[in-house]
Amino acid sequence: MKKTMKKSMQRIIRILVIVAVVQIALVAVAYMGGNELQASQSNVTLLSFQPDSVDTVTIYGPDKQAVKLHKHHGWKTDSGFPADTGKIDQILQRLSSLKHGLAVATSPSAWARFKLAKDDFERHIVLSKGDKVVAELYLGNGAGARQSYARNSHDQAAYSVALGSYDLPLDESQWQDKTLLQITDDQVSGLDIADVAIVKTSSGQNSAGNKDSATKQHKQVWHAVSTPAGKQLDQHAVQQALHLLATLRFEKVLGKQPPDGFDLAHPILTVAVHRQKKLRQYRFAKANSGDKYLLKVSDRPEYFAVSSYTFKEWQKQMAANTLFVGTPVNQSASTGQVDKAVVPASITRPDDKEPSTKP
Repeated sequence: MKKTMKKSMQRIIRILVIVAVVQIALVAVAYMGGNELQASQSNVTLLSFQPDSVDTVTIYGPDKQAVKLHKHHGWKTDSGFPADTGKIDQILQRLSSLKHGLAVATSPSAWARFKLAKDDFERHIVLSKGDKVVAELYLGNGAGARQSYARNSHDQAAYSVALGSYDLPLDESQWQDKTLLQITDDQVSGLDIADVAIVKTSSGQNSAGNKDSATKQHKQVWHAVSTPAGKQLDQHAVQQALHLLATLRFEKVLGKQPPDGFDLAHPILTVAVHRQKKLRQYRFAKANSGDKYLLKVSDRPEYFAVSSYTFKEWQKQMAANTLFVGTPVNQSASTGQVDKAVVPASITRPDDKEPSTKP
């Protein structure tokens, strides 16, 4: 009897062990399969379009706000001002490669909870080519750090994606090309700052190490048309001024009509830049109240808002007391003679004309 019971118990234990092993194997298979499913799901593209095929981007926001960008001889805002091409290309690339994981909702009844309804959303992005819509996306509430809920307009499912409403601003000024007014130093041949006129000239020098060589190396040097007594032009200061021209960024376009509260008839800083036989004049004005600054350039119809920092840097670098320094005097120990700075006796502006600095 005892032997029979002992055998029965051993058989039951073996069965239980086999069942446990099978359960563990099934759990492992399910876990591995789930990981593979999740990995494959997280690699699915949400929108299907080619960035190069898009020529119109329309971004709608709450309260009927909207921004429209067109591609016609380059990207432009809806008002016709040049847009930031790099920024637009970048957002189109991000949208075309946007990936999603498993759906957080699969029915229209859940759209409102994630703010993805047709009449309640954070952003509604429509990408078109001509009159044809090539992709359409709704962006909803935040879903974590740099994540938002989103859905393709042709799909009922909602997903979490790596995109935020802040990536798609509704302020047109944030899509404007803020580098439009920049001029590189190789384009500049002369500067007129207040009563100071400086021009770029070439100075020929013999090749290094060969004084008798007829081969000349031409170096671009800046000279003042008129130098204050006891002063000389600081080449480094001129380069700093040119750097301001090459890196100038405005805050936003204020329109083509003079804004109220600024007196451009009496600018606080005027700079004229000679380039390729053309003249561009920069006029800065300060608001009648507050620390706001306005910029008008002579070859653009718009008025621009610039930051206080930008204006003050221009005011500092585009000044005679910055551009000129005391003339260095080298005393010869043996003869006591003085070497004076050599300045060309006659220098004319690049276009041989007196520039106008009137508004």
